[in-house]
Amino acid sequence: SASLVHLEKAKEICSDVFVHHIFSNEQTMQRLSKLGYCGVSYNCPDYRGFSPEILNRTHQAGVLCCLRAGDTTETVRGMIRKGLDYIPTNCIGNL
Repeated sequence: SASLVHLEKAKEICSDVFVHHIFSNEQTMQRLSKLGYCGVSYNCPDYRGFSPEILNRTHQAGVLCCLRAGDTTETVRGMIRKGLDYIPTNCIGNL
């Protein structure tokens, strides 16, 4: 969800559910880290420009991280090399 309030309410209902915030920033990530078992997708249009320092701070806060969709094989491989935790995609089938 893009709504932090919705994610907080979901955690109130079931603390075991994984929640994911899209178009996140470090401030939101810190707030989410208090909820536990969560992930963020930073608003970074190209994985190659994503800062390893931000990823390290995110992991140190106990939050999983992904970026915008890995819709090509090259992008998926690059995201894996960056150390992202999961990779969303808009593609079904062969990458």
